[in-house]
Amino acid sequence: MLAYMTFPREHRAKLHSTNPNERLNGEIKRRTEVVGIFPNDEAIVRLVGALLLEQNDVYGPLPVCKAKLNVLRQR
Repeated sequence: MLAYMTFPREHRAKLHSTNPNERLNGEIKRRTEVVGIFPNDEAIVRLVGALLLEQNDVYGPLPVCKAKLNVLRQR
């Protein structure tokens, strides 16, 4: 039931909240309303894909320290 507790502590705040999902949906809605009418389905996919990539850059995986990565490789 509390599966998010198995994740690292620094990830938990993002996992158990729907706020990031609601924010992303709101941003998609805001940006699509600005465009208004899309010429085709591919244009919508490109816009939403760009938003998802942008969110991944902001909230994506945490950078891994090279020293820590080397320690993990030696195990």
